[in-house]
Amino acid sequence: MPATPPASAPNAGTPRRRTAPRKTHSTARHAAVDTAGTTAPWPVTSADVDFGDGTTAHSTDGRFSSYAYKQPGEYKVTLTLQDSKGGKSTATRTVKVDYAASGYVATEPFRLLDTRTTNTPLQGGYARIVNLPNTTSSVPDHVLSGGMASVVLNVTVTGSTEDTHLSVWPSGQPRPATSNVNVRAGGTSSNTVTVPVGADGKIQTQLNSGNASVIVDFVGFYQPNIGERFSPITPARVADTRTAGGPLGGGQTRTVKVAPGGPSRRRRRGCRSSASCVVLRVGPPGG
Repeated sequence: MPATPPASAPNAGTPRRRTAPRKTHSTARHAAVDTAGTTAPWPVTSADVDFGDGTTAHSTDGRFSSYAYKQPGEYKVTLTLQDSKGGKSTATRTVKVDYAASGYVATEPFRLLDTRTTNTPLQGGYARIVNLPNTTSSVPDHVLSGGMASVVLNVTVTGSTEDTHLSVWPSGQPRPATSNVNVRAGGTSSNTVTVPVGADGKIQTQLNSGNASVIVDFVGFYQPNIGERFSPITPARVADTRTAGGPLGGGQTRTVKVAPGGPSRRRRRGCRSSASCVVLRVGPPGG
């Protein structure tokens, strides 16, 4: 008797990016696995998928729900099928996961966090979760939308015990190396911050060192398919006069390149060459 031929899946396991996911906190950070193109001499009895970020899934009928990645990036997705005679076949595809292009929705400003009222100042090196108005349990008096992709905040740091800085980033992701608010010892400093929403619908904030009070006010949000389009990216530094170019004197100008020029479609630190404007955090180093 001839050996059982393996299940063939030349087109199986092709991940498909979803530009309009229908899930709470939906963004373009989703991928789906489609096994409809599988051909096999025997019935397929199991399917296993590795999404490339440490998450795996198993199915006995080849059906998988859309998977939500916690952060953008390139992931190698591997699908392994097995038929009733033990034959196996594996298909691998690389998918690029991005944030969804979104439009801005302005709101009446309201406070999300004020550590002065609870007497719970931030301590350097410890992250603090900040709930957002996307569910009834998060911010009961200000339920806005479960589909917000990014939020716009006014963040203030006051009463710092030393020169330091504050970082704000999506919950569930690594803390970025960039700062959002720099503050001197005993001083007060604030900044407008645009930050993507984490996969759990929250954001995090952390003081680099020392102790300080933090106030976070909500002023608006971005959501796919509405308003002016905006594509948030992972924060990246594009200029630092301390390491290149030297201090900028009064009346001087300096050109900072944030996107590739010419016909190239490649990105510079995530910025699209087709971008018409950018959102930047510009300020003096303070910590």
